[in-house]
Parts: sequence; C-alpha cells; structure tokens
Amino acid sequence: MAPGRRILLFVLTAALPILHDIDAASNPMMSSPGLFAANGVAYPPVPVQAVPATLAANKAFAIGEPPRKDPADKFTIYSSTISGEDRTLIVSDPRREMNHARVSADLKWVVFTRYNRFNKDGEALEVTSYLETEVVLCRIDGSDCDVIIPPRKGIVSANAYWTPSDKGILFVTNDTPSKSAGIKLFDLATRDTSIFYLTDDVLVADPHMVGQTVVMPGKLKADPYLSRLYLVDATTKSRRQVTDPKFATFKKMEPPLGDHDPKLSPDGRMVAVMRHMAQDDWSIVVVDVATGAEKELSEPHAVDAVPEWSSDGKLLVFWSVVRNNLKASGLYTIRPDGTDRGRVDLPSGFFYQMPAFFPGGGSDSTSKIIYSAKVDPKL
Repeated sequence: MAPGRRILLFVLTAALPILHDIDAASNPMMSSPGLFAANGVAYPPVPVQAVPATLAANKAFAIGEPPRKDPADKFTIYSSTISGEDRTLIVSDPRREMNHARVSADLKWVVFTRYNRFNKDGEALEVTSYLETEVVLCRIDGSDCDVIIPPRKGIVSANAYWTPSDKGILFVTNDTPSKSAGIKLFDLATRDTSIFYLTDDVLVADPHMVGQTVVMPGKLKADPYLSRLYLVDATTKSRRQVTDPKFATFKKMEPPLGDHDPKLSPDGRMVAVMRHMAQDDWSIVVVDVATGAEKELSEPHAVDAVPEWSSDGKLLVFWSVVRNNLKASGLYTIRPDGTDRGRVDLPSGFFYQMPAFFPGGGSDSTSKIIYSAKVDPKL
C-alpha cells in the first residue's frame, strides 16, 4: 500500500468517530465482557472508578483531579480566535483522547468527554470504544477539574452539552433502566442525574438544546441502519421527526448512514448536521426546521464533520479531512448558505477536530473557538 494511502486510512479511522453505537450489547468491538478486541487480540480494560450502587442510579460521583497543561502531551484542548490568534492550552493528557469540548454561556467553564479504553499502543481513543467514557468539567483556564460523570464498566457517558441556562448538562448514556441509549441531565447545583429522554423505539444520542427545544439523532431499534433527526420538547417530551435521508445506494454500515451530531441555530430555525453519505463520505447539511428543506454545504465525497454555529448564526465551524492533501486538513468555517469556506490558520503538526464557538462571541475574526488537537507530525 502506498504511504499516502496508509496515512489517509490512519487519519480517517482515527478521526471519524464511532457515531455513536453506544448500545453495549450491540457494540461489535466487545468480544466478551471486560475485553476489547482489536486485530484478533483481546486487551483488558482500563481500571475504572468503583461507584457505589446507591450513587450510580441517580447521583454523579465527582472526582477532583489536578490540572494538567503540558504542550508536549499528545492529546490537548485549546482555544483561539477563528483567525488562529491567541492560541491557549486549556487541558492535556498524554494517553487519553479528549473531545466534544463545549464552553458554558457565562464563559467560565468547559465540559468535555474523555476516553478510557486503551488499545494495544497504550492510547485511549474515541475509535477504540465509547465504553468507560467520562464527562469532565473544568474552569476555562483548565483549573478545578472534576470528573462529574466517572467511568464505569460497560457504561457510556459522553458528548455532553450545556442547557441554555448553564444549570445543567445533557449527555448520552446507556446507564438507563433498559440499558439502551438515552439522554440524561446532570444538575450542576445538586449533582443529581436524571433521565431526560428515553424511548422504547429509538436509540438517541448527541443532544443539543436551544430554548426549550432539543435536537438529537436517533436510530429505530427495529432498523438501526439509518440515523434521522428528531426535535424533542424539553418540557412535554413530545417528539417530531425532522429528516429522513435518502440514498441512491443504501448499504448497512457502522456508523449508520444518515444524520449525526446536529446543532440548532441560535434562533432555533435551522439545524446544521453532518450526514454520513457513504463509506468515509461525510457532508454538512443545513435543514430548515419548519419546512424540512435542505442545503448541502460540502462537495461530493467530502469528509466534513461536526458543524457548530456562531452565536449570531452567521457562521459555522467544523473539521475536515482533505483526502488529496492531508496537510490541508483541519478546522474550517463556512456561511450557512455555503459561501466563504475558509481554513482556520493553526500550527501544523496537529490533527484538529470538534471545534465550537464560545457563546456570545459573534463571528468576526476575534471570535473565539475551542477545539481538540492531537499531535500528528504527518499533518
């Protein structure tokens, strides 16, 4: 295999998330309880925090940890402006990937997902497994970090997002009575967790809330090979399907074809989503919530992922793998109408992903973003 092809395969498999089959019973990477299988070899899991059963059901068991900000670490979370200025290291880890970092509305805190299933190279990656994930809360300068949802054997706790009031954090988990994927709410004041949304017919993930509306992708339990978007009322829990993606050639695969990681625009009228179009093809699509009208912003056979809105709704930020020029991969911005696509100017030698705007910062050159960065000398 040519070196360029090997690098492309590495970037694609390391970058494209397992989106997001968190039903442990159907996780194809689990060869037996407590073992992760890769290349035919089973590896023991990382030791995880033992949480008392009385707490595990409904109360988070926060674990404080010292701050770590070492630029030599492989896995990091940074902030900068969208022009690439004022690049600041927030938190780092030598062996565990961290992503889905999101800043609170008051700009004082950041919440993110961290992975704990180690592969044969001694690294815990998103593509290795979502089992034993944890949700971490830190001050925006990386201090006062707490593992608010600790890792537990066979449990997924990931992809957290703030409620609009900053009083709670929504996250996806299989720690539910049915052991199926659902959404839980972590109350920051009481440290209690509760079921926010769980249904008998759909496996849901990746919640995002604007006002009293939550958008989330879901797979029908009866046919989990297509991911659609749903809107859920935060109070009544009533649900409405928003998308039903169609494909000229449909093929069962993991992650399934369809819509993943949706984000509502600040006014709640539009949803930006990454759509799995074919094997390793991901496009950004903007959907009108009222009419269902769609606009695809990506070129054919793109690898564009996880779009996030600016607070004024004028710009999207996302990460992209450029197949024919891997060094051009990184963070990009684009207008919701598909114009003005441009790359965020950041140092080489890193794979950048999962960007998000700081709340309230608008969309000019000084607007701040937060993102994950993984050391990769090839890029």
